Amino acid sequence: MNSLLERRYLDLLWAYNCGSTGAIQAVKHRLMLAMVDYQIRPDAALCLLTLYDQMILRPYYGSIPNRDGFPASGDLENAHPAPAFDVVQRSLDVILDRARHGGFEAPISSHSVLTIIQDVWPELSDLFHWG
Repeated sequence: MNSLLERRYLDLLWAYNCGSTGAIQAVKHRLMLAMVDYQIRPDAALCLLTLYDQMILRPYYGSIPNRDGFPASGDLENAHPAPAFDVVQRSLDVILDRARHGGFEAPISSHSVLTIIQDVWPELSDLFHWG
């Protein structure tokens, strides 16, 4: 990857607004460590952070404003219980373990992260009860 582009992804990761929830901040912190511990590139860490934030944490835990800026109606808890945060952490373990032991060339790219998610989808689906 071009070093300037890699730096820009890192800057985007650092600047990512985690809002008031500690859950996304914890995921962000873990992904920052994963760049060293698991040799994840900044684009891969940003990819995972945005996926966790927008596709898991905000839908399950966050307040979602309607078009007028007020909280939207609808209680997901009645439709589908939110996963405990340890499930979020375990799902990240699954992805990072595959990144480390799955035969992917280091440093791990965002493309590899998407491949990993596809590969471990059955396990993620079981963890979150999406099946």
